Amino acid sequence: MKKIQLHNEAAVGVFAANLILSLIKENPTAVISLPTGKTPLPMYASIRVMMQEKKEKNMPLPWHAVSFFQLDEYVRPASGTMVVESFIEYLNRELLSVTEGIHFHSIAQYQTNPDDYEKAIQNAGGLDLVVLGIGINGHIAFNEPGTQPESLTRTVLLDETTRQSNFGTDQLNDNTPTQAITMGIQTILSARQIVLLATGEKKKAIVQQAFSDQEPNASIPASWLKRHPNVILLTDFLMP
Repeated sequence: MKKIQLHNEAAVGVFAANLILSLIKENPTAVISLPTGKTPLPMYASIRVMMQEKKEKNMPLPWHAVSFFQLDEYVRPASGTMVVESFIEYLNRELLSVTEGIHFHSIAQYQTNPDDYEKAIQNAGGLDLVVLGIGINGHIAFNEPGTQPESLTRTVLLDETTRQSNFGTDQLNDNTPTQAITMGIQTILSARQIVLLATGEKKKAIVQQAFSDQEPNASIPASWLKRHPNVILLTDFLMP
């Protein structure tokens, strides 16, 4: 694992954005999966700025050939009403609306046939890059504690710590999701490159636990990333 400490979350965002845009420049048919949440917001902001600069110089990147596979998505509650923003709404606002022609594969459409999502990834040539965040309980995507490395795309129950972190304790009710569909650990580890974003002191402890000298284990799903040969960890705090 390559560990890179940057000055702040904005610098992490710029670094990650440059990695993504460099990949697309080198490989216009890249297959990419990107995260949602608070941590990657600076990354998306940097992408938008860089895209605007390129557009002004008549140097648009060829997004029309990029394939994007959604990392995860909330499952709509049984009530049929979801008071939180879906991940596809988030991604449309932060990225898809400024990347013309991108081939977007919605994971939610494969909820009843998750094996078909795995096949779609393989048919696209496999994942070139997966960018991840990390939960305070060590989850990556929505692979919660207890997830084994052989896991594939599937529907999962959200851990209560995840729900509290994502929605706030006061917002937990019948309209906040209890389930999600997610890429599995094996799916993520199949990517040619993985970038993990971890910013803020509240993430420092779990990152240190995940990437200590101990063997990877299911209690901290992010620790399975130690089995991958090409991982970049971007933080704004010092790692041992």
